[in-house]
Amino acid sequence: MAEIYNTDRFAELYYPSNTAEIMQLGLAGRFIATLFEESQITYAFIGGWAVYLRGGSRTTRDIDISVKTTMDHLREILMAQSRIHFPAIHGKTSVQIFIDVGRNFDKDFPHIPDLAVSMDVVISEQGNLGTPVDLGSSRESIMPVWPTPQGSPVLVLGLFFQIYAKLDAFSRRGGEGSNDFLDLEFLFSTYATQIPSLRDYYDLEQRRYFWRHYATTYVAFPEQVENMKTLLGV
Repeated sequence: MAEIYNTDRFAELYYPSNTAEIMQLGLAGRFIATLFEESQITYAFIGGWAVYLRGGSRTTRDIDISVKTTMDHLREILMAQSRIHFPAIHGKTSVQIFIDVGRNFDKDFPHIPDLAVSMDVVISEQGNLGTPVDLGSSRESIMPVWPTPQGSPVLVLGLFFQIYAKLDAFSRRGGEGSNDFLDLEFLFSTYATQIPSLRDYYDLEQRRYFWRHYATTYVAFPEQVENMKTLLGV
């Protein structure tokens, strides 16, 4: 059975989880992917971890994953796992869990220190947090650029929805140098040849908002700024 954590226990789990390294994140990703596949739950990694698997260099300390199921069914599956810490109180559309990984839980990685990795699980059925309603047809299988214990291939949110969710998050949270800004910069640069066919489906004001921050960040590189403006169609 999973541990049910309260607010006091949350602090004990959360602060150490901010030290998570890539190997520990990969083990958590492997565990949850295996569990969902065995439970026949459609899933896709989203957020910063998905961007990292695509080749992003930004350091992330947690994992985000979207699932196509109900919260009741998700809770039932997760509560049966002794390696999981599940909150006593949570919302209807997402839940923050912690997954135990490391030498005492993953015998094939005896050199990895034990840690409870933070993971946000988002129900996709209502398009929550920018996730698609039809997750099954909106994900893609990729070969990770950076190797992790999660192995390959891995299922991540499709590029269109990855950018859609990141633009939405950036427009709400904002800030040059923020994680969302860095992820969008990577996605626009890496997939520049695909952006012209996708950009008109994205909110124009959100594209403009990102570009204004981009122009401020790279004010010393006017040609680069102009190229991004053209790429985004703003």
